[in-house]
Amino acid sequence: MYRKLLLIAAITLVSGCASTQQSGSELTDVNKEQMFVEANNYEQLIEFYKNELRKKESTDARLKLGQAYLDHGDAESAVFVVSQLPESASSSQSELILAKANFALEQLEQAQHHIENVLKFDDRNGEAYNVLGVILATQGDLPNAEQNF
Repeated sequence: MYRKLLLIAAITLVSGCASTQQSGSELTDVNKEQMFVEANNYEQLIEFYKNELRKKESTDARLKLGQAYLDHGDAESAVFVVSQLPESASSSQSELILAKANFALEQLEQAQHHIENVLKFDDRNGEAYNVLGVILATQGDLPNAEQNF
């Protein structure tokens, strides 16, 4: 009888530890993205989003991948990734990423076009006005640039 109780206690203890370890590893998977973002680890963040897209195509993952490429300084890849979205998935966020990427590639007219699209979606987007101000200043249109800042 004593051995049976000891065996049951041991099994319960082992199964409890196993379930705790599984929860810990799941928690790690959930927090990977946040850890990479906080550490500014763009290489790992890019790989994380690529894996997400391999598992399942999603507009959100594609936009996050485009932003990660842009933050990493790879504007060309950002344009490529975000341009793969269907036109129906176009949003102020996708247009803003494209605007910033085109600006980084010194394609000022395209950047300005995308900023105008952002403002069609959201005419109160302060970041879009700032980017437009930078574009206009780069083009030498200082009075309009100042107005957008």
